[in-house]
Amino acid sequence: MALLKNIPLNDILLNPQMAVSLEHPPEGQMPLLGAVTMTINGEKAISFDFQFSAEAEHLLPLLYQYEKSSSAKFHMTLKLLLDTYGIREDNFDRVSNEYAYLAAMASAKTDKQKIWQYAKGPTVVIMGPGEGTDFENAEEVKESKGIRRIVGIELSEEAATAARKKIKDHKLSGKVISGNGLQIKTFLNQHQIPAPSTISFISMLHEVFSFSEKDGRRFNLDSVKKLLAASLDALAPGGRLLIRDGVMPEDGETEQILEINGAQNKEVFDSFVKNFEPRRIPYEMVSEDLREGQWKVKMRRKDAMEFLFTLTWCYRPQFDTSSLPYEVREQYGVLTRRGYVDLIKDIAREQGIVVREVQIPNEDRSYLQQGYIDNLKGKARLLDLGGKEVPLPDSNMMIIIEKQGDSVSTTATLAGTSKEAFGHMTVFSAVIAFARLVACQLFKPTVIRKISRMVGAAA
Repeated sequence: MALLKNIPLNDILLNPQMAVSLEHPPEGQMPLLGAVTMTINGEKAISFDFQFSAEAEHLLPLLYQYEKSSSAKFHMTLKLLLDTYGIREDNFDRVSNEYAYLAAMASAKTDKQKIWQYAKGPTVVIMGPGEGTDFENAEEVKESKGIRRIVGIELSEEAATAARKKIKDHKLSGKVISGNGLQIKTFLNQHQIPAPSTISFISMLHEVFSFSEKDGRRFNLDSVKKLLAASLDALAPGGRLLIRDGVMPEDGETEQILEINGAQNKEVFDSFVKNFEPRRIPYEMVSEDLREGQWKVKMRRKDAMEFLFTLTWCYRPQFDTSSLPYEVREQYGVLTRRGYVDLIKDIAREQGIVVREVQIPNEDRSYLQQGYIDNLKGKARLLDLGGKEVPLPDSNMMIIIEKQGDSVSTTATLAGTSKEAFGHMTVFSAVIAFARLVACQLFKPTVIRKISRMVGAAA
């Protein structure tokens, strides 16, 4: 039926060859699950009917049974079947789990609101607004921050549709543009939108890392770098990048003991380590008590973090593993907080752009949401190798990066970046960076980029 929305009736009436057999689809095409039949009676009456194929008559009851199951194995098989028959609309479509997922994302509205205190007007671009919560958050600070225009760029059609509905239902002033954030400057030009003073990335950089392909490969940092580079380039001087996302623990390589309680949670763990797509999860079973339903596993803290936060998605609030096949496809903690900051500063130096990190309170820099603590209680916990319980890893971090304008002096820039940017450099690297900064004061941006590349090549 969705296909019919894109086909004019005249094309159907004037091109009988468009019709295909339900039982014998054209060679090379995916098996048809159903078709619309059309009957023309006389000159005016046209009747339509929908008919399932014999294959669909067997498949649909099976999909329904798998969808109702609480077993992680059945939900992994369900996703495989959906992909086999092309039922998912795009790579982000979670089918029936989509609504639960978007609702869960919306429930984090209060926590996401915190970062908007650092926004600047007049123009805000929200990268990957999802179901639209951040349109609400931006709207709430619109007057206090001098914001006059709010635009979202969303790649997922399901999410874009949900965001547009929220804007309409809540009478918000935002606008959703469907497309890839890499084309931000093109979209801004097409819609006559000035250079943004704020570009936000709320829980979406890990999605870019996990789902964007480069050279046919997912899970590469280049996808994140390209999006951040395009955004820095589009950002107005004095504008800010607002970043809130998952964070890899600084002690992520430390081995700890993951204690799992309950057979159903152990099944989720088994499915997780088998199907986690970003990387292989090495672990060692330390002990298992089948009577008590308790397992202890030795693994790296960063791997335990990915499992623990995935497990929380299986309780909404009842146990439901329908989200598991989609959660194992993405990596939540891509970089440490310091890793993200260094990455952005490296990108800026390559572009000949001067940036600074805006200092924010420690409790906002990196933190653990209370919801994770509450949700995991009694289900799983972390211990050190001596058996003592240790805190869960932080779930989120916030970073505010400001793009400096032409009025920033070389002296001020060096003073602001020496401790952070030069602290980890060799003397030679520091000299190279100094040369780039001086170039920023003497030449136009296009020349700066050429100089940066030349100096980088020399290094």
